[in-house]
Amino acid sequence: MRAITSDEMKSLEGYAVQLGIPSRILMENAGMKVAFTALHEVKRAKSAAVICGNGGNGGDGFVAARYLHDAGVKTEVFLLQLETDIRSGDALANLSVLKKLNIPLTVLSSDDDLGKLRDSIMASDIVLDAIFGIGFKGEIKGNASKAIGLINDSRKKILDKRPYTVISVDIPSGTDASTGEAASTCVEADVTVTFEYPKIGLLKYPASRYAGKIITTGIGIPKPNPIEPEMPPAAAKPPVSGAKIEGIQVTDANFVSAIMPKRKVDSHKGTFGKVLVIAGSSGMMGAAVLTASAALRSGSGLVILCVPDSIKEFVNTMSLEVVVAGFKEIEENARECDVIAIGPGLSKGKDIDKLINSLLRSSNLKKALVLDADALNAITDPNILKSNGLDIVITPHPGEFARLAGKSVEEIQKDRMGYASRFAVDFGVTVVLKGAYTVIAGKDKQIYVNPVANPAMASAGVGDALTGLIASLIGQGMTGFDAAVAGTFIHGMAGNLSASLKGRQGLIASDIIESIPYTIESII
Repeated sequence: MRAITSDEMKSLEGYAVQLGIPSRILMENAGMKVAFTALHEVKRAKSAAVICGNGGNGGDGFVAARYLHDAGVKTEVFLLQLETDIRSGDALANLSVLKKLNIPLTVLSSDDDLGKLRDSIMASDIVLDAIFGIGFKGEIKGNASKAIGLINDSRKKILDKRPYTVISVDIPSGTDASTGEAASTCVEADVTVTFEYPKIGLLKYPASRYAGKIITTGIGIPKPNPIEPEMPPAAAKPPVSGAKIEGIQVTDANFVSAIMPKRKVDSHKGTFGKVLVIAGSSGMMGAAVLTASAALRSGSGLVILCVPDSIKEFVNTMSLEVVVAGFKEIEENARECDVIAIGPGLSKGKDIDKLINSLLRSSNLKKALVLDADALNAITDPNILKSNGLDIVITPHPGEFARLAGKSVEEIQKDRMGYASRFAVDFGVTVVLKGAYTVIAGKDKQIYVNPVANPAMASAGVGDALTGLIASLIGQGMTGFDAAVAGTFIHGMAGNLSASLKGRQGLIASDIIESIPYTIESII
């Protein structure tokens, strides 16, 4: 699925109108979808405060307020400008409907009105941000700034009920839908309901930190359209490996299903790949076991785990299905495997540096590599990554990537897609830049963003599981880039599944690994 700019979204809306779909129908669909999403996200909601601007985004809010009211939710609407300032005829028409239904409406024209808004927000289960839409740029002043301050800060004062959920319409007010820039005052959304396609700005820092959970929903714009001029057959594999893809792509289940390897009836364990994991050290045995276990749970036929000889016997007792070997046996096992995952829990030292560099420079072991953690820390010159023409996937967090790229973490975070893509092209690797909205960048200028994850996944060992998962998919026949795109999505979905079953508090890496087979089955 493409991620698009505000101008592209406007062209889509214009295209729909040219086809004969009235703009008011699009607004109706948008508001209805926002309301239905709000009711789904906030179970047993009894009250809502809807804050609307004077443009089309405000019109979507008027429609959403009507549907919330129809669902039995006590709904109050707050308008930031006078009715005479409303620019959209469709919005004005929907406001007229609200008034005829006697849904409470307050124009924020005084401090008393702002006090009323504060009280309504604090009493509500749902707070709907329909202030500014995808056309917003610049700074926010006046009542809009004060209203956003109340949206962001009022929940801290609530003691006698669960805090309200903030849901933004299309984009959190104060963020730029195209660039990801943010005003000094922005709505801090829990959920953003965006229309037809994800907006590029929602996936970029700093706007991404305000968006919360992003839900993309259709509003009735047909396909094919200017964004998708040609619709491929349902069974066709999307063009990923080796193809230069225009724009930024957002991974979804349909895409992953199309590129996942199929398992034939007459298969055997050799069919599904042999993965060699080189990981672990004294005190970090768990990282090695988690990586290997994730590879097995992702469908590998055989996983060999090489650890320092000093901990081999301990690791062997922790791994029933994994073949455990020592570092002395790395070379012979590497010759027999399809892919090598290396790095989790290895620790640092001259011997580790020598091991990593020898694998990268070896002319005999031309294997696909997944490099994580201490394998990345051992690289002093990234040019070594392109020395042998190997299919290499690196999975750094921002700090590791900043060191490799010679930049600060702050610089990387401000342009995650740009830096990841330039590094991937320059050094001929696939970059999996971890974090909120993990970026997957390929050497042929492909950029994918993984939209699924949750804060509960910020836990020790979760990255080790991702390393094993990606390596497993490569061993099953996927290219490094395809495996990185599919693997990050499956990893995020498994995290969401685990969180839904066990809760977000105390979720651990092994929970996610146990959920990987169920996740894959639900996708394929």
